[in-house]
Amino acid sequence: MSDDDNDVALLDSRQNKKETPVVLLDEYASFADVFSEEKASQLPELPDAEHEIDTGNNKVPFSWLYNLSDYELGQLQDYLANAKAKG
Repeated sequence: MSDDDNDVALLDSRQNKKETPVVLLDEYASFADVFSEEKASQLPELPDAEHEIDTGNNKVPFSWLYNLSDYELGQLQDYLANAKAKG
């Protein structure tokens, strides 16, 4: 950790619930909330307007957008499971 008094220290609890200090430079201090695990696990507020696409009785065709390697597919599944757990 830097001895500079102007650095902003945050706690990073991503590794096995251990708190590791993270040091941000002055120019990034206003973005400290971006690195918050607590805020990252919350969904933003929904806007007042929601939109939908009326397809009538037609079904949306299913197809793969692009191929994924086994590793990429595993990462995607982990991300989606984590996002689903958050709501």
